[in-house]
This record gives sequence, structure tokens and C-alpha cells, in this order.
Amino acid sequence: CGGSSLSAVLLLPLVLVLCTIGLQAALWNHATASSRTIVRQELLRAAHGATPVDELGDVLIRRLEQHTDMGAIHVDVRVDDGAVSNGDASGASPGHVTVDVSGSVPGLVPLTRAPVRVVEAAPIEGWRPWP
Repeated sequence: CGGSSLSAVLLLPLVLVLCTIGLQAALWNHATASSRTIVRQELLRAAHGATPVDELGDVLIRRLEQHTDMGAIHVDVRVDDGAVSNGDASGASPGHVTVDVSGSVPGLVPLTRAPVRVVEAAPIEGWRPWP
């Protein structure tokens, strides 16, 4: 009877730590998925012309702050207009917009944070970036 109590006392902390780690991983995965969804939605809005590309970074920061717990958000927007260097436009790609968002989300354990990075790209559809 004493051996099983000793086993329970020794294994219970290990089980609790493993459960906490599993829950933490699920929360960080959810934060990444939520951030990716917001970034993809706003990126496609910009690629379709609904959001001006020069405002895309501010829009993303505002939406991520409203809908996630992400902090220290940094947004990098790159536009490739698909221009061909030799002047031949036949077969040229329409270009694309790439958004790189990084930040951190709080952990289950106090004072812990995990980095989150989302990189998404979308083709330019029906608009041209600034000159």
C-alpha cells in the first residue's frame, strides 16, 4: 500500500507538468492559427484593392491587437509588381504582396511568452502598387 502512494506522489507532478505543456502548446498553436487567419484575410483584401497597401501594416496591427493577445507586433509588407527587367511584358507574372508578421503571445505560466511568426503571400489582382 505504501509503494503505490509513493508512486502517485512521484508521478503526479510529472503528469501535471506534461498536461500543462500540452495545454500551452495548444494555446500557442491556436494563437498562430488565429493570427494567420487575420493576416490572410487582410492580405487578400489588399490584393483585391479593398485596402490600400500603404495602410495594410496599420490595419493588421489594429486587427491583431483587437482579436488576439499578440504583443510586440511587427509587420513587414513587401510588394513585387511582377515587372520584367528586359521590358518584355509577355508572360510576366502579375506580381504578389507578401506580409511578414511577428510578435509574441502570453503563456499559461505567468511571465512566459512565445514568439509567433506568420508569413503569407497573395497575387496582385486588379490593382497596381504605388509608383
